[in-house]
Amino acid sequence: MKRVIVSLVVVAVVAITAFSFSQAFFSDTETSSGNTLQAGALDLKVDNTSYYNGVKSTTTSWELDDLDGHKFFDFADIKPGDWGEDTISLHVQTNDAWACYNVTVTANNDVSSTEPELGDGDLAEDPNNAFDGELAQNIQMAFWLDDGDNVYEVGESIFTQGSISQVAPALKGALADSLNGILGLQGQPMSGLTTYYLAKAWCFGNLTLNQLPEDAQTGPDVRPQGISCDGSGLNNLTQTDQVLGDISFSVVQSRHNPGYVCEQACVTRWADKPTVGGNFQGLRKNNTAILADRTDPNDALVAESLGTPYDNPVQAGTFFSLGFTGGNLTVEFNQPIVNNPGPDLKIYEVTGGTAYPDEIVKVEASQDNSTWVTLSAGLTRDNTTDLGSLPWAKYVRLTEASDINLFEATADGYDLDGVQYICPTII
Repeated sequence: MKRVIVSLVVVAVVAITAFSFSQAFFSDTETSSGNTLQAGALDLKVDNTSYYNGVKSTTTSWELDDLDGHKFFDFADIKPGDWGEDTISLHVQTNDAWACYNVTVTANNDVSSTEPELGDGDLAEDPNNAFDGELAQNIQMAFWLDDGDNVYEVGESIFTQGSISQVAPALKGALADSLNGILGLQGQPMSGLTTYYLAKAWCFGNLTLNQLPEDAQTGPDVRPQGISCDGSGLNNLTQTDQVLGDISFSVVQSRHNPGYVCEQACVTRWADKPTVGGNFQGLRKNNTAILADRTDPNDALVAESLGTPYDNPVQAGTFFSLGFTGGNLTVEFNQPIVNNPGPDLKIYEVTGGTAYPDEIVKVEASQDNSTWVTLSAGLTRDNTTDLGSLPWAKYVRLTEASDINLFEATADGYDLDGVQYICPTII
């Protein structure tokens, strides 16, 4: 054992001696200096370029800024035939973001009653009613995605058009969220350091838009032909009337927030189509085929039998019978339906008599036609249900769930008349 220890000592000494012959060593130093964790910026900035009757409006134009103190509309003496155009540019800082918008009309006020107004049939001004005016019904607007030159050009598409009173209720939703949005980003967020343009035209009268050839160098002061406004059809009903409103934009980070959905303006609508491959019709109780006039899935989209609770008499060829046992049908909405306060869906059924047993349907919803969430295990007659835990859905599956023992031999289960997306009731 002692000899081994001596050998180790010798080796160590030799090694030290060998290193002592050289003073120039190969070396490498890796240094990570100034390590930093810093939050990125998520700040929406807006600028606006505004024209009034073809002349740039300095009071409604501004450079990149917050919206505090700025107004897109601030015209106190408009006349029939007046028109304007604005192009808004939207910018988020370095971080990608989901973005939402909301336009709210806060007043459509008659303000006062002039003699010409009353002479054209207007009612006297009600000082307690901020919505007794006619101006919002007679100013037409159009909105489109612009390239930044304030001119409606070939290749640009209008996404909404009509009078203020017509379009304002629907101007709430997504610029860009995980579903889509008016920027057309197909479920992708706004990119940081990228500029997006929204244009709007207005006319006190009848608005006509003409698509002009592409020319990004000139605006409506040089090319006013894109907007035509005819106020000749108006009378005196709108004199002194005033429209007030709020326009807001909001953003939220998209990173770590993949399923974000903006709050939408709710529009009641029927299911658009039966889903391909989603029809599994059952049989009658006696195991015979369901009558032919109850087998078209398209009859389950829009309820024709509205009115009486029992839809008596039954209208042949207006509904789809699910059939026993467990027959089902999947219907689809072209645009996603969003979870709002209160019930979101109304399911319509055809019974045909008060003494007939309740037909029962199970209702499920899905975002992808694959993963399903049960909304109700048993609805009867015309009834409503909620999207529950789903923030949105595109598909609704309806499955026969009645007690077959309660029915006569030729019964064919739940008779589906229509599937409707409904909006909250505002009191």
